[in-house]
Amino acid sequence: MKTRLFLPFAVIGGLLTVSGAARAQLLTPTPYLSVTDSPFASLPTVSGGYFFLEDVEDNLFNTPGVTFNGIVTSISFGLGTIVDSVDADDGAINGANGNAGVFGDSLFSNNSMTFDFNATTLGTLPSHVGIVWTDGSNNITFEVFDALGASFGTVTGSHADGNFNNGTAEDRFYGAINAGGISRITVSNPGGLELDHLQYGTLQNTVAVPEAGTLSLVGSALGMLGVCIARRRKTA
Repeated sequence: MKTRLFLPFAVIGGLLTVSGAARAQLLTPTPYLSVTDSPFASLPTVSGGYFFLEDVEDNLFNTPGVTFNGIVTSISFGLGTIVDSVDADDGAINGANGNAGVFGDSLFSNNSMTFDFNATTLGTLPSHVGIVWTDGSNNITFEVFDALGASFGTVTGSHADGNFNNGTAEDRFYGAINAGGISRITVSNPGGLELDHLQYGTLQNTVAVPEAGTLSLVGSALGMLGVCIARRRKTA
């Protein structure tokens, strides 16, 4: 699925224009078993920009320009059944979180996990940010903050299966897009939670084909413009 930004249309003085600022967009949680399931997978990086994917399979959280308040699971738990990584991180999509002692790291925190992005280190704040929820309890909340630190919305989910020992069927991708920059994301649910595949960057946005209602508005605007032109010609 290719994620696109929608630019609102407006009619000013009888002329059809496109708003200069794209509105922020929160993405609906979607199943995620490998990086190919990311809505950002097919989007090119803006020229001179960046894109990072942190899967912590080197047992470290070390992508640049971001800090978080959790831990890498292998540091505290080892790589046992309680650790819940993205399915494909063990080299195969097989319904398991990885091979104990080899692959399968994720990120863990109690109650909530926050990721802060540093514009100075990165050069500019990311326009696209996503994270994969891999384990925890229901009443999941994903919140996103703009460049000024103000929240521009939350997305909620209820897809936890109650099984804390391995399993990947409940894994979901949460993401957001904001051309003006994203400074922070927070994911929370009651009790501990695990996350994986943090991804962020400056990606190329495309304008989608307007929906039917928008096309109707555009058609009306063009019709009005045509009538104005016809009247001017008749008067001349």
